[in-house]
Amino acid sequence: MVDEQGRAYVGSQARTDGVIVRIDPDGTHAVVAESLDFPNGMVITPDGTTLIVAESTARRLSAFTIRPDGSLCDRRVFIDGLDGPPDGLAIDAEGGVWVALTLAHEFQRIAPDGSAVTDRIDAGDRTAIACALGGVEGRTLFMVTTTDAHPERLVGTKLSRVDALVVETPAPGEHDSHHHH
Repeated sequence: MVDEQGRAYVGSQARTDGVIVRIDPDGTHAVVAESLDFPNGMVITPDGTTLIVAESTARRLSAFTIRPDGSLCDRRVFIDGLDGPPDGLAIDAEGGVWVALTLAHEFQRIAPDGSAVTDRIDAGDRTAIACALGGVEGRTLFMVTTTDAHPERLVGTKLSRVDALVVETPAPGEHDSHHHH
């Protein structure tokens, strides 16, 4: 995850005692969050003030306030008790968070305040891995699914795929809503 200042936030994906490391454009780096349960997908809210991270083994999303210097503070639970381990995340213009729930075989949109699931997309018998919002109007949800939750068993196979679906709320930023083919 890279912010508007070019700072990259990277999770360690350790089952316990996971960390988030910030890497600055000049190459310096610092641990900015600790004691995370398998930090995985991350998004930054459209206003640039909050980083949300998936903690896969804890089945929760945690939020941090991003200070102007790029450090993180005010750790809090964004939503917990998810239906499966969260993997990849995407965020829309309203601050709604799309989450790939690996073992629940589902993509869910969480309300901007973390209070509820507002949308569910069934991935059938496939494992939900990651998602991204894009397309001309920013309203295409690209969903990565595969047949196995263990990445090492997928090396060299062609079992993963991307599906696309139009959703209501676009990605943050400017989009061409008057695009004509």
